[in-house]
Amino acid sequence: MWRAIHKRIGGNEVALTAALILQLVGILALGSATHSSDNTGPSAILVKQLVWVVFGLAVFGFIQTLSSRILQAFAYIFYGVAAFCLVLVLVMGEIGMGATRWLEIGPIQFQPSEIAKVALILALARLLTERSREWNQTKTLVVAVGMAMFCMGLVIVEPDLGTSLVYPVILFLMLFWAGAPPVVLLVMASTVIVIPAGFHWLALIAVLLVVAVVLYFTRTRLWITITILIMLLGLGISAPKLWSHLHQYQRNRILSFINPDADPMGSGYQLIQSKVTIGSGGFAGKGFLKGTQTHLKFLPEQHTDFIFSVWGEEFGFLGSVLVVGAYFVLVFKAFQLSGKVRNSYMSALCAGIGAFFLIHYFVNIGMTLGMLPVTGLPLPFLSYGGTMVISSWIMIGLLTLAARQWREY
Repeated sequence: MWRAIHKRIGGNEVALTAALILQLVGILALGSATHSSDNTGPSAILVKQLVWVVFGLAVFGFIQTLSSRILQAFAYIFYGVAAFCLVLVLVMGEIGMGATRWLEIGPIQFQPSEIAKVALILALARLLTERSREWNQTKTLVVAVGMAMFCMGLVIVEPDLGTSLVYPVILFLMLFWAGAPPVVLLVMASTVIVIPAGFHWLALIAVLLVVAVVLYFTRTRLWITITILIMLLGLGISAPKLWSHLHQYQRNRILSFINPDADPMGSGYQLIQSKVTIGSGGFAGKGFLKGTQTHLKFLPEQHTDFIFSVWGEEFGFLGSVLVVGAYFVLVFKAFQLSGKVRNSYMSALCAGIGAFFLIHYFVNIGMTLGMLPVTGLPLPFLSYGGTMVISSWIMIGLLTLAARQWREY
């Protein structure tokens, strides 16, 4: 049986094995996070997740029957459908936890923002690899940025600030793969730095000077340099106003990251409890279903945003290394395949998939360790959520498809 699977997926069993390990970890961690002390059997949340996992594996199998031409042909259509769903969710979506993020079709409830991540990768891969697309054509860049910012803007309105940050990261790394001019990548990276710098005029001036020096040594035209500096200056000046438009819980998350002890029973509670939960696991962990922090429900959202904390408490440092290592394998294999496959479209897809897994695991695990603000970004394969499970297995399906067809142009 394994030989048949090996032949079917083109020998790329390393990425698939890593994904299966993570999915098993997710089921165990979710089972523990939702375990009831009266031992009445698996929770409804775990049962739902298992159904989505089966469906995700079925989608994975279906992708193996496709070709790069089919994916490329339907890329824009898929993006259009996903974008329409993002608009639709704002009109008739289900409200949960103060946000409108879910659509219901009969008994099925799904999150369009997760599907849009897959759609954006498929569409950008086509845009950036079509013949006659050259980087001296501004149209290509404008369309690529517009596609990502359209999705990002709609997700921010939901509001879901954490998920919205995924789209520009995917865009940045796929533009880097496509060989975008350094000045383009510099401007994109500078926007991330100039926003916090905008809260102090000395910091803002320092960032602008650094950008100006880099642009000078890269021999960027004077009018382009001036335009970029004016744009960054405007963004920096508007930073305090952007801050005032954030929801109170979003501001609290950022402030609690800077100093969680300032409000230990309020906005800083999640970060403090997450670090305590992970730290209590020690080197080898307390054992499956024996996590006291988990089962006494000290940690909010432990089956979604903080599922890694649950795993860290019960399986300790060793179990955490297993998870981090598996994610590293996925990201490494995605970028490795990006440089290996001969088909430019599939190569771009692999780069986008690498970006997808990289931003999710870096932000979520960094959040649980208190290294990053709480964003609500789920952890692929581990966090509860059917749409994320499907999206993750679509990504693995595309990776294995690229590995199987790597010799094809």
